[in-house]
Amino acid sequence: MRLDELFGMDDDDGMTVSQRLQQTALSVIIPMLAHNVPFVTVQSIMDELRSTRPGIFVDRALIMDLLDPDKVKAVTKIEGDRIYLQAPEEDEHKAGEDETAKDVDKIKKNAIQQAKKDTTAPATPTTAPSPPAPAPTNQQ
Repeated sequence: MRLDELFGMDDDDGMTVSQRLQQTALSVIIPMLAHNVPFVTVQSIMDELRSTRPGIFVDRALIMDLLDPDKVKAVTKIEGDRIYLQAPEEDEHKAGEDETAKDVDKIKKNAIQQAKKDTTAPATPTTAPSPPAPAPTNQQ
């Protein structure tokens, strides 16, 4: 049993210390998922937790508990010094590419239409503003 579980310490927003540690660990993992990184090292997570939460003893057992693959869907398994991350589904990735291609085509089409409008629009003559009328002078 860890000290935070024994005393039930909560931070100001109602999260326990272990929940805060888990959030910090996930803040390292989530960007890695976005870039399709297959794994991160246990040591890198430990270093991040030690730097953001000084005074808390961070070891491998804590990391194993915080990032348990049965509890955290972003983690598939932990073997050796590697935390293997969930691979993105291929269907979602391909759908994103198709939508991007459609967006690019739509932008090109709109740009061509706007360019045609700009080049075929009749030039409007600009007239210089007339100078202001001289102020009447009262000379007697």
